[in-house]
Amino acid sequence: MANLSRRFVAIFTLLALSFGLLLGSLTAQDTGDVDPDSEAAAEAKRREDLLKTSPLPLEPKTVPELFEAVVLMTDLGRPNLARVYLDKMMELQPDDQTLLNLRLKFGPAEFLKLANVKELQPISRDLLETVDRLMAARASDPARIAALVQQLQGSPEQRAEAEQELINAGQPVVAPLLDILRKGVAQPLQNDILNVLMELGPRAEPPLVAALDIPNDDLRAAIISVLGFVGNRETINHLWFYDNSPNVPEGVRTAAHAAIARIAKMDTDRLGQSPMNSVVRELHRLAQIHYKQKYDWNTDGDGNVSLWVWKREEESIVQLKMPPRVASNIMGSKFARQALSLSPENREIQVLFLSMALAAEGMLAGWDSPLPTGPGTAYDLALVAGEDVVADVLTEALKTGQIPNAVAALRVLGQIGTLRLVRSTDAERSPVLAALNFPDNRVQFAAATTIMQLDPQDKFPGVDRVTSILARALTGRGKPVALVVDPNSARASILAGQLNELGYAPEVKAAGRDGFSFAADNADVEIAFIHPATIRWGLSETLANFRADSRTASIPIVMQGSTDFAGRVRRHVENNALVSYVVNTGTTDGLQSQLTPFLNSLASPPLNEQQRANQAEVASYWLAHIAEGQRTKIYDLQLASEALLLGAENLNLVENCLMALSSIASRDSQEKMAELLLDEALETKLRALAAVQLAYHIQRHGLVLSNEDLDRIHQLWQTPTDPTLSTAVGAVIGSLRPNARLVGERLQRFEEQPALESLQKQK
Repeated sequence: MANLSRRFVAIFTLLALSFGLLLGSLTAQDTGDVDPDSEAAAEAKRREDLLKTSPLPLEPKTVPELFEAVVLMTDLGRPNLARVYLDKMMELQPDDQTLLNLRLKFGPAEFLKLANVKELQPISRDLLETVDRLMAARASDPARIAALVQQLQGSPEQRAEAEQELINAGQPVVAPLLDILRKGVAQPLQNDILNVLMELGPRAEPPLVAALDIPNDDLRAAIISVLGFVGNRETINHLWFYDNSPNVPEGVRTAAHAAIARIAKMDTDRLGQSPMNSVVRELHRLAQIHYKQKYDWNTDGDGNVSLWVWKREEESIVQLKMPPRVASNIMGSKFARQALSLSPENREIQVLFLSMALAAEGMLAGWDSPLPTGPGTAYDLALVAGEDVVADVLTEALKTGQIPNAVAALRVLGQIGTLRLVRSTDAERSPVLAALNFPDNRVQFAAATTIMQLDPQDKFPGVDRVTSILARALTGRGKPVALVVDPNSARASILAGQLNELGYAPEVKAAGRDGFSFAADNADVEIAFIHPATIRWGLSETLANFRADSRTASIPIVMQGSTDFAGRVRRHVENNALVSYVVNTGTTDGLQSQLTPFLNSLASPPLNEQQRANQAEVASYWLAHIAEGQRTKIYDLQLASEALLLGAENLNLVENCLMALSSIASRDSQEKMAELLLDEALETKLRALAAVQLAYHIQRHGLVLSNEDLDRIHQLWQTPTDPTLSTAVGAVIGSLRPNARLVGERLQRFEEQPALESLQKQK
């Protein structure tokens, strides 16, 4: 009410000063020659009429004046007039500094209030997001914070002002203040900064917990002391190690003990020293909670967690948004590391620690990046941990569905593993062989490539799965495919259009059986939409087949239909993380809003275009390796025939695919080589390669080409256009085993003149 009274006083003051201009300000303005029947003219007239009813004595012209008018009209219950002023303000395109000044003057409440006024949306909501972003950037600006820290050493007035401004800025100032402390300041100033951190209260707790990883024991002790004032019961979990480890300095242990006592509201003498075994068990328990994804995180609207972490590369703490599973891998690996430090010979803790360390570094690197390597990395640690420990990591990962751990362990085993992992006598105990059928594309592919690196010399259980997995990776076409299974073509077409807008390539099938067959044969299928009324395999049978086949077991399935159907299919959704139900809203936005939380909940995100391309290249390399290294007695490349024919149409894969096809005795293989050889659109290098492999295939498996193709190859040889290609085609002609007459004719065509000319030039 005080603000409202102040604004009325301002209005009437202006009224008194500019009474003579009042009538002029209310005079209608000429709208020009705009067509009165047009929509634009109607809107302009509406705005003009609203402005005529404004109680303001003078029309606001600047951004600050217009914003104050928006606030005042909202307070007066005139939202439509407020919208006119808001539109006029945004038409002036205010810069960041102007908006920041408004936020500093009016505070957060006014912007939040405007964002909730329906008539002002969506502009008011966009404005709120913009000023919030600007304030966050300002609050964490290192230069500004450094200036405020220096002001702490000024006069009492300057000091009080700086303290208050830092405290008001909230959590974003913690990281810059810690950076200042880490670089070193005089003791009095250090105390002032620590005091500001304490005054921040609970807001400072999350970043300070992350800062415990700072490699500076003196600063760590100071941070722990502050946590004793701002922490809560859960903060104690992060202090057990520092209170009990014999490997941390005395000052850190003392600070941790005092902080735990303060949070627990106990005297330090009464608290005593916890038994080491109890501390190890507690840290192990905390690590397992995160490993099993049982920790109850606070998530935002997108299902993400905001977590503060210490980043070695940046030498600072940073706040990151991530899925809960990633946050748990990071936090769990900390607890596991601490438990291992206190009990280094405990095998169970060794496996848990290595599992979480690999997963944490993998998640920080991202799904599309390799694990970081080098001294101090989890990958290098796994290399020296040995095959047995890493195999246990893989076993545990497969048991608990920890995909990042499984992929990381498989990559390590590809370097340090032995053939014991694929011997037939160890089939039931081999986690590598088990991974071939794990319901996740990444895990299956990692298992297949790991086995190729181990290079078994004899057949082993699952050998055909290796070939099938590599072959399937060649079938991708880049863009993620969304499979739609629905007997109603009109309904399916609408959904396909929405999925296309969301970035998928939709593929529509009318029957459940047809949808399953397509998904099993195509690596690009990233999600399947199955209508509950599907036919030729009903819903239950279709879902069962998708889950029973290792090629489709990891594909997320969404059932879409009316609200009435939701109850009927509940049993298919409950306790199945890969199945969801969305209500048909008729809009793309409505579909996306329901899909996003489901997709974010998946254990691993869909492969992106580059990842699919990388898998295809790796797969083509290993399939060519099988053919070139005479390993076809172990691996049946005939299983990959169709995929290789498809891959041969990809310029990035054609060389390896041709190499592999050359070892497959089939008409299709030979015809594909001839097709590539005769394709004038291809570059000469690839055509020549196709010719060499065609000649080899004919020699090894016999001639099966049609007379038409043979005539075209002969014509190409008789009318050469490139020496390299001509030589390669000659190998094909020679492989046809010409009779004596043909040999004589070809020999007589040889001309000595080019050779003589070359000799003369040398002279």
